Amino acid sequence: MASKKSRKVHVTFGDSKRIMSYEKGTKVQELRSLFLSVFSDVLEDDISPANVKFQVLDKTFGDYVDLGNDQHLEENAQIKAITVGTKEKQVSYLAITLGEKLDLIRDECCVNVIQI
Repeated sequence: MASKKSRKVHVTFGDSKRIMSYEKGTKVQELRSLFLSVFSDVLEDDISPANVKFQVLDKTFGDYVDLGNDQHLEENAQIKAITVGTKEKQVSYLAITLGEKLDLIRDECCVNVIQI
């Protein structure tokens, strides 16, 4: 039985750039767990494979485009990894942000009232 050939992909996540090796024929969906392992030192502890999204550099357009789960990567592709927060995290972030903005608005209103 012939072994599958190993391939490499250049991955950017935030300020971190690393080379990941994977087996030829691996689908994008299967790279999620590998990504979590390779970038574990710069990721939050509660990121799951379902929260990882990849984009590949489209040289024709000079921009990154989303990769579907069933797609295969070309050898030496340049991809960008993005982590997507859970709904609970997003709601929590929005609540904190909204709370901060409301405090700022309240403070500005008070300043304007005092200045009048």
